[in-house]
Amino acid sequence: MGGEIKQRHHLKAILFTGVVLIICVGFIMWLKEQAAQQPVPTDRAIYDAKITDWKKFGTDQDGDHFYRFDGSGKAFPDIFSIKTRLVYSEEGKKRYIEGRRQARLPLKDFDKLSSRTVLYGLNCFSKTKELCILEVFELTQEGATLDYAKSGSYKDWKAIPEDTIHEALYRVACPEKKDE
Repeated sequence: MGGEIKQRHHLKAILFTGVVLIICVGFIMWLKEQAAQQPVPTDRAIYDAKITDWKKFGTDQDGDHFYRFDGSGKAFPDIFSIKTRLVYSEEGKKRYIEGRRQARLPLKDFDKLSSRTVLYGLNCFSKTKELCILEVFELTQEGATLDYAKSGSYKDWKAIPEDTIHEALYRVACPEKKDE
């Protein structure tokens, strides 16, 4: 009799686990469907690829880096919205594609990769230099979008490390702080 009760409890646990698993898989599939329905703002990407008012702020192993302040307004109070554009060097492009390959990300048409445009939130007003990524476009020379990502409501603010291209951006974009 005790064996029947144990067996019944095991069956209930297996059934309960199966139902929870089915609900979780269904929820994940729904989230993927919702993400796929979000339109990629291609007009903006094409515009960013074609405009010429980018200001160069650095060069590194990935290529030439440019910036311009985003005209759509501030992302947050006292935070700058700033766009950067990386025009890949041939070596930078190869390294980036290899990183995507290792991460098992799609590579369709990435042989046409030319540049990356990133919209950042740049905090010039706190004691720590920090930024967050708001939106990323991987683009062809014509402005066609190869990949696109946009942050959700949660923003992952990161400290800007010294002697990096992001620190160079901070130096040119943020007003100089005066010691009081």
